Amino acid sequence: MQLQSKDETEILKRILNSKKEIETYLADNKALSTNKKFAFLAFWDFDGTILKGDCSEGLNESGGFKGLVELGILNGYASDFKGEEGVKAFWKKYREKEEINRKEAYIFLPRLFARNKEEKILKLAKEHFNSVMRNFYFPSSINILEKLKANGIDSYILSASAHFFVKCCAGTLPIEANNMYGIEMKISDGVITTEEIEPVTYAEGKTEKLKLIVNSLLEEKKAEQVFVLAGFGNSFHTDGPFLEYIAEQQLLAGKSTTVMINGGNTPEEYKGLFKEVSFDLK
Repeated sequence: MQLQSKDETEILKRILNSKKEIETYLADNKALSTNKKFAFLAFWDFDGTILKGDCSEGLNESGGFKGLVELGILNGYASDFKGEEGVKAFWKKYREKEEINRKEAYIFLPRLFARNKEEKILKLAKEHFNSVMRNFYFPSSINILEKLKANGIDSYILSASAHFFVKCCAGTLPIEANNMYGIEMKISDGVITTEEIEPVTYAEGKTEKLKLIVNSLLEEKKAEQVFVLAGFGNSFHTDGPFLEYIAEQQLLAGKSTTVMINGGNTPEEYKGLFKEVSFDLK
């Protein structure tokens, strides 16, 4: 584990101070007691935020890794695309769709594996996470995740990658498997279908999913109040909306922390809203 950087120290200080301020507020107002449950949460994008590269596309640089789409096609799990030529053909079609409608392109990716038993894809993804991709997690992101967990803050993943890919990183991260969400396809008798489940966790859909998670904790009586203390992303386009939602919350006390990792040029509408940092593998 690397030594904690200045950015990590500041991010953790902000988040933990807000948690402490909320707990003090609750105690002062006699709302905090052993009989009441309060949930403190942080929401994370996955690709480019925790993982350097992309679990679907891989990391195309020296010493990088193959993505799960390529491995899936080469293993014969994509009926419409076969072999190395099939990999090229898929990405060509994907980029064409992306130019027209990014959301549809993101759905097109998990739909690639329709008509397969989900267990086959899960086995492939778990093996690749355990043997290869876990070595490409940003140490700074892992440090923060571990410190949040140690301080009673539950982290959730909101990814625009396929749900059956993302949930396979369970066991390699300090995040509960049930707290990992990607683009979901309906499963029928164990078989992946072509039908997506809304909300699709892309752009504004991530905000919708965040709200559903919070509401479900309240409705299922797992918490009497839920406080979203932090959000982490790496793309102003796909993560900006849910990070903005977190940043503009009014907490009981303190202030939420939103972090943009390696985000590049900041669009005008997001200037000054997020803490912008650079993370790498060293």
